Amino acid sequence: MSDTPRHEEPLDDTETYQWLQLLKLLLTIAVAGLTCLELLGVL
Repeated sequence: MSDTPRHEEPLDDTETYQWLQLLKLLLTIAVAGLTCLELLGVL
């Protein structure tokens, strides 16, 4: 039973890492978009 979790952990870590990368990308795009809107609003 202890071998099963160990075998699944790498897969979960990879999926979590991919999701974190995706969330970081979305956050970066969102921040960039808000910054552009603020600059356009100021201009």
